[in-house]
Amino acid sequence: MIIDNGDKHERKIQAKGLDCPPLSGYNHLAIYLRWAYEKGLLSEKLLKGEPRIKTAMDGECDLREVIANSKYMKGKIRSSDFTEEGEVFTRFFYNFSEGIHKYPDYVDQYAKFYYYDKDYSARFKNEAYLFVPYNEEYYFNLSRYIDVAWNERKSSNS
Repeated sequence: MIIDNGDKHERKIQAKGLDCPPLSGYNHLAIYLRWAYEKGLLSEKLLKGEPRIKTAMDGECDLREVIANSKYMKGKIRSSDFTEEGEVFTRFFYNFSEGIHKYPDYVDQYAKFYYYDKDYSARFKNEAYLFVPYNEEYYFNLSRYIDVAWNERKSSNS
């Protein structure tokens, strides 16, 4: 099952004529994969299928480029990219259809927080998440949302 498709976000950039940095459509995918990697939630199948993930985690290349250009990943995150525990959480949390308090909602909330102006929607054509700079600050702040959901889910399943 496809969880997210960076190519779809990249097509939004082209269709709306957005002036985003290259690979912006992969920012939130890379952040989620890094968080999952650091928690030990990526499947061996993914790590063997795309060994450059480990290289990217060591800072030797851009994880977004790996996702976008990988013949194995083909720009997508799939449920099979995670361990069993990671897949259960990802199906619950990385959910576009359930709305608030899910990963896509937090990606949007963080963009609103980052840009915090009244002209937010018009200025970014409702795609501000594509303009948030991809850096350690973004990873740190967005991963905190993921950690909260992860900890709440773990405690509710105990």
